[in-house]
Amino acid sequence: MSKRIIVALVLCSIFFLTNAFGADAEILFPGNVITLDLHNKKQINGARFMALYKIDGRFAVEEVVVSFGPSSNEDITEIVSSKKNTIALFRNTNIRSGDVQTVVEGLDVDKNSKKLSLGSSSYVVRETQQGLSLGGPDGLSSIIGFGDVFHIIWAGDLDRDGKLDLIVYSSDAEGKGATSCLFLSSVADMGKLVKKMACQGYSG
Repeated sequence: MSKRIIVALVLCSIFFLTNAFGADAEILFPGNVITLDLHNKKQINGARFMALYKIDGRFAVEEVVVSFGPSSNEDITEIVSSKKNTIALFRNTNIRSGDVQTVVEGLDVDKNSKKLSLGSSSYVVRETQQGLSLGGPDGLSSIIGFGDVFHIIWAGDLDRDGKLDLIVYSSDAEGKGATSCLFLSSVADMGKLVKKMACQGYSG
């Protein structure tokens, strides 16, 4: 992940948009700080989430316990996963335990097209005037992110339907307003490649 994105994630306070797209969908990122008054901490501390984590060069999903890390500020705390090398945490019925096929981890997207291949299917991501564009099989294309900076945190087959899923970070040029969102293919609407399931938002 690029340096300016890391800075934005660490220095920004975080609020949650996790239920805006489905009551059964949530996403969290370990190591990020959150302001507790913006989320019911009892729903997170000690809760069970599905963790996408890296082990021996591959990726897998496993149920883990989420907790709060120590902080000197009583209003700010940190999300901690019980699994090392966790990329993201989910509560979603479409995600289950086991190894997951991974296409890429950590990809900055610009106006130059970047090809992603999953099995026999090819996808293209690039920045456009409308936002982050995802093109795929059968000529389908969708705008899946809005902003000035785009970064694919992870892409692969998270829900095991043979199609591309993504975790995407997007922000304005200064990184003061940003979101990291989960996109799944198995629940996509007709004629669409993916559906936005949950987001974690950042405000500077």
